[in-house]
Amino acid sequence: MPSGPVLDQAPDAIAALLAEPLAVADVGADGGLHRRWHPFNHLTVLAFDARDDAQLGDDSHHPGASILGSHAVLDAEPRDRTLHITAKPNCSSLYEPNPRIISRFADPERLRVVERIGVRTSTLAAEAQRLAVDRVDFMKVDVQGAELDVLRGASPLLASAGEASGRVIGAEVEVQYLEMYAGAPGFADVARFMLERGYELIDLRRVYAHPTGAAKRPDRKGQLLFGDALFMLSPALVDSRETARRACAIALAYELTSLAVCYAEIRQGDPTLDTIARLGRAQLARRPDGPRVNDQALGNTPGAA
Repeated sequence: MPSGPVLDQAPDAIAALLAEPLAVADVGADGGLHRRWHPFNHLTVLAFDARDDAQLGDDSHHPGASILGSHAVLDAEPRDRTLHITAKPNCSSLYEPNPRIISRFADPERLRVVERIGVRTSTLAAEAQRLAVDRVDFMKVDVQGAELDVLRGASPLLASAGEASGRVIGAEVEVQYLEMYAGAPGFADVARFMLERGYELIDLRRVYAHPTGAAKRPDRKGQLLFGDALFMLSPALVDSRETARRACAIALAYELTSLAVCYAEIRQGDPTLDTIARLGRAQLARRPDGPRVNDQALGNTPGAA
């Protein structure tokens, strides 16, 4: 959760938000869930990773968490596909690495395919039902080019026109700006899919790469290659007190005080949300310049969700 001279005055309101039950789907879960989720007291984590050797969640930092792990390969629909295992295991993908692109940049060896495995895929909606999870509040999707496939398979869980209550509130999605994996959807495709369902693009973390043999220098940014996009449900679609509270909690987990205030002000009359709105606005007023925005910031971390 964020800190500051004003929000620190609201420990009871923050504690109430931390007590909200949240369900997070971590798709591409090797390495565990980000520390931003550690403070939540009632957290259900659906941890998915296609690789059998992937570690599917460590609850040592989540004493109040329920970790549900699965090696299901998530996709847009159940079907037979090929999983491309690469020299660097966490670069493995349902899509073939694209030598035309990756050969231009440093360390292409990490994307060399060392094994191809036939798999039967599933969908996030089907797996959530199998695990008896009736609501997913947030998704982190990092599956090396297959992110849009996963999102399509989660469609029954996502918001739709006129229906947002009980649906996914936000998603952090890895996106490609260049076609690192042949035929994989890119940033524009992912963004269009989410925007059409009532989500807004809130933040981007951009990763740049240098051509093979180029010396890295701080005055040379390199070329935009991939990154992480944070989408959150439009405040205009928040139609219940419960959704507003969970949305506010997620926004604060990403240190998005302005967005948290927008969610909090939707449901006036809720003491917790009223406190967050009032003190959040005061905090923003005291920091007119705000923190410097940079290409490594996605909430409170430069890394994965």
